[in-house]
Amino acid sequence: MSSLAYVTLMNPSSRTRYQLAGESYGLLVDDHPCNTAIVFVHGFGGNSEKTWWQFQTLPDRLADTWWHFCDFYFYSYDSTGMQIWPNVSALNVFMKRVFPKPDWRNLGAITSGPEKKYTHLVAVAHSEGAVLVRGAVVERAMSYATRSPSTSVFQAELRMFAPAMFGAMICGWKGVLLKSPVLGSLVRSCLNSSPAYQQLVSDDPVLRHIRNETVDLAKRFPELIAFRARNIFSRKDSVASICPLPTDFECQYEAEKSHTSICKPSTMYLRPLTFVRDMIHAKAA
Repeated sequence: MSSLAYVTLMNPSSRTRYQLAGESYGLLVDDHPCNTAIVFVHGFGGNSEKTWWQFQTLPDRLADTWWHFCDFYFYSYDSTGMQIWPNVSALNVFMKRVFPKPDWRNLGAITSGPEKKYTHLVAVAHSEGAVLVRGAVVERAMSYATRSPSTSVFQAELRMFAPAMFGAMICGWKGVLLKSPVLGSLVRSCLNSSPAYQQLVSDDPVLRHIRNETVDLAKRFPELIAFRARNIFSRKDSVASICPLPTDFECQYEAEKSHTSICKPSTMYLRPLTFVRDMIHAKAA
C-alpha cells in the first residue's frame, strides 16, 4: 500500500465509546457497518489507554478508508497480580464475546451497543499481551479435541509488538534501577510479588506450553493463519527476549524505538499503523 495514504490528515470519523467490564472499552464506528473487529491487548504493567496512545484517534484521521470499517476493542486485565493462564482464559472469553457478534450484556457494557456482525478479526498485542493472545488461540484450538479447528476465529490476523513469547529480562537503565540501594529494593519487592513477572523471567512451563502448542498447530494446520503471527521488535529492546516462533512470519525490527514506545503511533511515527494495517499474507519464515 502506498505511504501516500498516510500523508494527509483528515477530520476524524465519528466513533462512540462503550465502556465494558473493568477498564476495557470499545470504540465503534457510528455511521456505517464494519466488517473487522480489532482487539488490542496491553502488556505487563500496561493499560488499555496509555499502551495504545493515539491508536484510539489517529487511524481515523488518515486517508486510508480501511480503518473506517474497523471497530476497536481495548482489553484490560490484571497483568501483574495474576498468573498468565487465568488471564489467557479470560481473554479467550472476551474474544468470544466480541467476535463474530458482540455480546454486549456479557461484555459488561453499561449501555448496549449496536448490532454488529464481523467477518474478520485482528488481535494486536504488546509484550505479555502477545503471550495471552497466543495462549487464547491455543486454548480455543484445544476445545476442538481431535477435530480440525474450523471456525473463522482461526483466520484471525495476529500483530505482535515486542512479544514476550520467550520471556523477559531486565537490563539497561531498568537493570541499573533494580541495583540501586533504595529504589531497587522497592521495585524488586513489587516485581517479586507479581506471579506474571515471575513466570516471564523464568521461562515458566506455561510459556513453553503455549510456544510448543502454537508451533505444533501451525505445522498441522498451515492454512489457519491464527497460528502464525507477524512480530515487530525494537532492536534496542531491554525487556522482551527477541525471538519469533519458527513458524511465524518473517520478523520485523524498529531501530529507534524502545520496548514501550514501539506500539505508540504518532504523525511522525506511523509504522505501528502500517504494521497493523498490512493484511497481505506472506509465507512463513
